[in-house]
Amino acid sequence: MKNLFLFVFLSVFSVSTYSDYKSDQATTIVDVDGVSIAYTTSGEEESPSVLMIMGLMASHRVWPEEIVNEFVNAGYRVVLFDNRDTGDSDRLDRLGNPRLWWKFLVNSLGIEVNAPYTLLDMAEDGIAILDVLEIQSAHIVGASMGGMIAQTIASEYPERTKSLVSIMSTTG
Repeated sequence: MKNLFLFVFLSVFSVSTYSDYKSDQATTIVDVDGVSIAYTTSGEEESPSVLMIMGLMASHRVWPEEIVNEFVNAGYRVVLFDNRDTGDSDRLDRLGNPRLWWKFLVNSLGIEVNAPYTLLDMAEDGIAILDVLEIQSAHIVGASMGGMIAQTIASEYPERTKSLVSIMSTTG
């Protein structure tokens, strides 16, 4: 179990480090209850939309360009965003340093964790982006913790969800 946790932690760290170097794509900022969330879009505005949500500590830039391009070439509009405390979105230092990897470990041991924000808060960030872009519903794709956020969107906002793809994730 310890080796698995170390592998996952190092994998996420390397992905988040990689994303810092792939920063040539400009982002737009939306304010969600005082939190600045960065997002970007690709594809035609009138096309059906795909909201893609990356996981813990990983910027939207981690999504492979080939995947995004395949969606766009297939006639979809792709919306990518950085979760709170990630990439170009707000760092919420004012709420204290959550050390998410530590809280995840403690929670996995069955110990209650006080978190500065919830999966629902993060899901509502995605919904706020859809609102700003005037997208009534979208296909929701999430990887890792992004899959948990995607599932939360599908559960709490079924009318906004055309389909759900949860990759390498759990129910949270």
